Amino acid sequence: MSLPSENLHVSGESYAREFNAYDQLASFRDRFCIQPGTIYLDGNSLGLLSRDAEAALLGALEDWKRLGIAGWLQAEPAWFSLGEELGARVVASCAERVCSSVGSAEA
Repeated sequence: MSLPSENLHVSGESYAREFNAYDQLASFRDRFCIQPGTIYLDGNSLGLLSRDAEAALLGALEDWKRLGIAGWLQAEPAWFSLGEELGARVVASCAERVCSSVGSAEA
């Protein structure tokens, strides 16, 4: 696939539509709750609600409703260790990036 024609005016609507046709991330658009007729350009917010986040949140609320305090150990995932598990992922991700950066700097 080639990018849009160089003959199109860069700021024109035709150019934007042709360029969008080659967007490799376009399939992710359906994973977000986008209000019709809205162009979302706000970089200073949480962003649009993703359907994945909505499902996770609704699942956690259902667990809370169904399990009450027992959710600390019986919810999936159990709330008791959730903070530690998420923290471990963040630390592992940061360590991987640092190691990658150091490795590439030495090369």
